[in-house]
Amino acid sequence: MIIASRFPSVLSALTVLLLSIATAFLNAGNVHAANATWNGAGSSQWSDIFSWSAAPVPGTGNTATFDNAGGGNTTLDLGAGVTIQQITFNTNLAAAYTIGSGGAGAQTLTFNAGGVTMNNTVVNNQLFDANIVLGTANGNQAYTFTNQDTAESLTFAGGITSTTTGIKTLNLNTNTGNASISGDITNGSGTVNLVKQGAGMLTLSGNNAFNNLSINSNAGTVSLGSATALQGNTSLTLNVNTTLDLNGNNASIGGVYFASGAGTETISTGLGTLTVTGTSAHGQRTSKFFPSQDFGEKVFVPAGDLHLASDAFFPRVMFQSRDGEAP
Repeated sequence: MIIASRFPSVLSALTVLLLSIATAFLNAGNVHAANATWNGAGSSQWSDIFSWSAAPVPGTGNTATFDNAGGGNTTLDLGAGVTIQQITFNTNLAAAYTIGSGGAGAQTLTFNAGGVTMNNTVVNNQLFDANIVLGTANGNQAYTFTNQDTAESLTFAGGITSTTTGIKTLNLNTNTGNASISGDITNGSGTVNLVKQGAGMLTLSGNNAFNNLSINSNAGTVSLGSATALQGNTSLTLNVNTTLDLNGNNASIGGVYFASGAGTETISTGLGTLTVTGTSAHGQRTSKFFPSQDFGEKVFVPAGDLHLASDAFFPRVMFQSRDGEAP
């Protein structure tokens, strides 16, 4: 009778002990998951806990690091979609990774904050085939995609957009390296501003329709890889010693602002045509349109005015208003 009466109490105590151990294990796993590193030991599935250095796999608020050969699993399958805070490519052992399987735009990667960093020790190109969604909450937010590598490229082949309201500012930082966005940049539910930082080159090639392109830092260049890379109501801000290179493509902008300060802002048209559909202004700057040929380059101003400094340099560029007369 004594043994029988105590048996339920023993079971109850054992259950509590097991639950405590399980809870402690899960909490420890959550802490370590904040900085999980991909090793690809299990499969190419992002959700595979055996392919990461810690469990559970990186998710909202976490950092995913790629700094090794990835066990041969270098094209990551995001399944129904992944939300992450930061992705970092680091060390010369990092393979050439593709984030998102099934080709450009087939899967979705959402950033709730943070962004992407490609460090200068990386010796392989890095590719994002997944569509990029900026933000999981309404309101203004900023994200930073950085390539610090001088020789290797960082490419975004999927679209970039927002699914929440507010201004989503994407800082594309090419301090010494280059980057390209071949997917479409669109406002989505919010307003997307693209800010080019650093001396490297950013190439835009998608069918884009976003709010504003700012080229911010000394010697920074944005090059257009298609006739739809800059169009519609997108406005342009050129800061000191920066360049927009049409690369022979036609482009359309809602307005252009040349910032003030010592230096020169350049719009290189090549054989392309720049159409300004809205009012443009300058901040007492020396600005120049620099065509690569001696003929055929035009800058159309079909509406509003194009205001430039009096000492602006326009070699063989014809300005034409909507009625066909030179302004």
